[in-house]
Amino acid sequence: MLPTISTGADSVPAESSSRRPIRAVLSCSSRKSAVPPDRLRLRDLRTGGGDPSPVDWIPRLQDEEVDEVPAHHLYQGDHASIARSLPACVADPDRPVEVFISSAGYGLVGLETLLKPYSATFRAGHPDAVHAGSDPSSARRDWWAALSGWRQETHAQGSLLALVDQEHFDGHLIIACSAPYLDAMADDLDRARSRMTVDPLIITSGAAPLGFADCTLIVDASLQQELGGPLLSLQARVLRYLLLTLQEHELDLTECRRVLATKSRPRPPFRQRERMSDEALRAVIRNQLAVHAGDSANKMLRRLRDAGFACEQGRFARLFREVSR
Repeated sequence: MLPTISTGADSVPAESSSRRPIRAVLSCSSRKSAVPPDRLRLRDLRTGGGDPSPVDWIPRLQDEEVDEVPAHHLYQGDHASIARSLPACVADPDRPVEVFISSAGYGLVGLETLLKPYSATFRAGHPDAVHAGSDPSSARRDWWAALSGWRQETHAQGSLLALVDQEHFDGHLIIACSAPYLDAMADDLDRARSRMTVDPLIITSGAAPLGFADCTLIVDASLQQELGGPLLSLQARVLRYLLLTLQEHELDLTECRRVLATKSRPRPPFRQRERMSDEALRAVIRNQLAVHAGDSANKMLRRLRDAGFACEQGRFARLFREVSR
């Protein structure tokens, strides 16, 4: 007879390894469905070149009078679209997939969490980055710890530790995040791992986080041809593929690597496109409109690029409008 675990209601048999529930964490998206007010842009707190403080940021999140929207609606773009699709990737109704977002503005949030539009990131070099000094790793981790503490004060799942402590979670934790977000969550992840019976699975590009090489799946552009989409959302696409093929690997790291190896393809050689002058582009557009009347600017630009020529989308759209008048 299987041992039992307490769920806060009736006791039920403990999950076997192949039936464990899944909680997935992805990086937030910079694209939002609403424009953040100036006070909810981190750059507004940056004075004298120093890093902004969560002590100043958190009250702004609490006090700014702006409409809140669910996270699944606030975050936009390819990456966010994939996050919304993940719960439907596992058909077993007894094995739910819960999705959470690692947010530099709020900490850890669920897809239904109400958020105010904001602009904050752990990515270096961005005007709304949480750090600008010489020790970005410490700044990121301190910032994440402050947000986690604030969220837990309001009884929210604001940290990875709280996520695995909730209801004695005994399932799989998958984290598909970029390196700066993994860096911010590193201390939190270390504490969460100490409470888990199964190691987390980390999906990222670049190097494995320090201390987590034994549970990290490194992905690169060799998977892009098969899985599609831009490189920025590759980690999320790999996560979705692994959920869709769950029975082939059951999130075992070695088996995940084996399954993904069948999808890996060498990148095609890079071809330097030739730039054209505005006048040359206008002539091309006139000729193309004569042959392909009704073509959109985007369709014509794709044809131009396929022929080996380079042009920025905005520049081409402006010239297309000029010629089409």
